Amino acid sequence: TARGRGVEDYCKYMLVYPLTSQSTPIYMLADSWEKLPGNVKEVLNNAAMEWESYMVNTVIKDNNLQKHIIPFYEKVGMRMVYPDKEQKAAFDQSLVPLTKWWVKQVGVDVGKKAMGYLN
Repeated sequence: TARGRGVEDYCKYMLVYPLTSQSTPIYMLADSWEKLPGNVKEVLNNAAMEWESYMVNTVIKDNNLQKHIIPFYEKVGMRMVYPDKEQKAAFDQSLVPLTKWWVKQVGVDVGKKAMGYLN
């Protein structure tokens, strides 16, 4: 999605540290979500988690990042930044409060299941 947004026109650097993958969000108002039957919510949540897992496996594990994404952005003049092990650990640690907050927002069961896709 970054290519579609033209990030190369306003970004000089790309942090090469895959934290997530492309997503295809569906937005709705909270009150509309609350009106959905439980089985519909479950189907939507499961489909979202399956899609995210698929994208992680496709984009990151199949090396599309190295084969396609990085070369494209290098060609248009962006510089890649590769954090070292210490920098990755510090970045990961900085996300802990956000992750804990998010798990509380979506509920422990959903949060742990979603976080399981990351590991």
